[in-house]
Amino acid sequence: MRTLLNMITSLVKQLLQTFGVSKSVKVKPVPTTIPVKPEPVKPEPVKPEPVKPEPVKPEPVKPEPTDDYVNPLLDAHNKQRQKVGAKPLKLNTVLCDAAKNHAKWMHDNKIMSHRGQDNSSISTRVAHAGYSAKMVGENIAYGYKDVSSVMNTWMRSYGHKTNIRRKQYKEIGIGRSGNYWCVVFALPHNTTSVNAQVVVQEFTPE
Repeated sequence: MRTLLNMITSLVKQLLQTFGVSKSVKVKPVPTTIPVKPEPVKPEPVKPEPVKPEPVKPEPVKPEPTDDYVNPLLDAHNKQRQKVGAKPLKLNTVLCDAAKNHAKWMHDNKIMSHRGQDNSSISTRVAHAGYSAKMVGENIAYGYKDVSSVMNTWMRSYGHKTNIRRKQYKEIGIGRSGNYWCVVFALPHNTTSVNAQVVVQEFTPE
């Protein structure tokens, strides 16, 4: 019996070898993981967006006080002079400097006076400004906000009205600082007229 089994086994092996059949064993592959270093990513440069500057609004330019009061006050004086046949006064820039400086001094010191800085008088202030005069006069006032109110007040005062209408005067300077007013009248030294004199009038509202 054993001999028969051996013969059958030997025959089966020969058949298997003849037909090329072999027993194979399946091997499960073992997964292998290799760590990979990621390459550094260079960030692309970001172009900054242009910043549009906000429009700058220019500050409103305040007009010079000259435009507000000088010409109207000059016209008011010449209308009064016309009533008595006096020639119109011409605006003089040097006299305007003297008038404006005295008005500012009064404003800064809160005082109304024909005596000014360093006890100066109208004649010395006009000369210091560089004006040569044969005759000078001055009207001052305080507390008036516009041309019409200060002019009306001067015309109610005999001394101020006399200065405004004096026929010898040829030129005028006008100044204002706050509510302090100063008007300078003059007859230039290069004209033929009366002897040099100083005529000043002062008035302040109640």
